[in-house]
Amino acid sequence: MPVSLAADKQAPEIQTLMAPEDFTAAGLDKLSDAERAHLSEWVARYREGAVKGPPVPGKQRKEAAAAAEATAEAETRGEPDSTRVAAHDSAPATTDEYPGEYTTREEKKKKDKVKFELRAKVIPEFSGWSGKTVFPLDNGQVWRQRTPGSMRYSGGDSNIIITQNWLGKFIMKHTDSGRSVGVRRID
Repeated sequence: MPVSLAADKQAPEIQTLMAPEDFTAAGLDKLSDAERAHLSEWVARYREGAVKGPPVPGKQRKEAAAAAEATAEAETRGEPDSTRVAAHDSAPATTDEYPGEYTTREEKKKKDKVKFELRAKVIPEFSGWSGKTVFPLDNGQVWRQRTPGSMRYSGGDSNIIITQNWLGKFIMKHTDSGRSVGVRRID
């Protein structure tokens, strides 16, 4: 039997990382020795930080490889970014915020464009919204509900997050309940 990469790196076997009942419940006892060795190697690489997120699906992997190759070729020729093929703007790219999440460069540009986030507390204590509720915040700003709907809340958490959507409208999310409502700043 060939010596595995996991053995070379002194990586623990997968079954030593799990309780026996978890190992069996996950179905890992059904794997062959070679499959278990490969899984142990992958876990070792993951723990070292060499694996970031899920693998890129087949078609996206090919597109990402083609885009990377075209970019490398253009850079070696000394071409400025503006002369590169526009089709590469739609090639998948991983985001720094969520390793393994694949978005197109166009989507990332849109996401980067709208980066407004305000964390605050509603004062006095948050009790929900109905109609045109006014939300005075602990930072001195005052916001008003702009979308219809109501929500009652009787817990003690007054923390909210206000973000801006891609249309430029503001959304207030109550962190404890997870519910959101459209708002606009009035002061």
